[in-house]
Amino acid sequence: AGIEVTKLDTAGQTASIAIRSLQRKGESGYLFAKSTGSGGLRYYALYSRPGSVMFYYTLNGASKHDSLRFEIDLADEREYRVLLTVALDASSEGSLASFVTLRVDDVQIGARRQIDGVLGDCDPDGDCKLHVGQRAASSQSSFYGFEGIIYEAQMHNHVALQQYPL
Repeated sequence: AGIEVTKLDTAGQTASIAIRSLQRKGESGYLFAKSTGSGGLRYYALYSRPGSVMFYYTLNGASKHDSLRFEIDLADEREYRVLLTVALDASSEGSLASFVTLRVDDVQIGARRQIDGVLGDCDPDGDCKLHVGQRAASSQSSFYGFEGIIYEAQMHNHVALQQYPL
């Protein structure tokens, strides 16, 4: 099972999350997830399954989450350094856009992806949960726990990292 982070902060409009992990072969699970207490609305989360990694996100003010898929298999019992970066770009012809980049062992996976808007977040004092190695859920049987080892997890608010932090 994962852990709940009890000292919360908001991610800001630009943030990077770095996780060093080893996932059991063929397994699926959340590397991290920030969501409502029931897990129904994921503000931002990274879910790894055989063959791909899904980034779930909610735009500021939205009431449902969306997702981006990255084609990489982390479920092969090898250690990886995973870096997810979301960076706000206010220069998109007057509109706000954010760009999402996934790097594994400092290699960018696919193209940088654009999402039309600002990454949403929850009030740290409200209905808000941040978990490493699972997501919040209304029952113990549906928390989608990570199967493997998470060696470290770091969150860098207001910073768009280009390589895994040392």
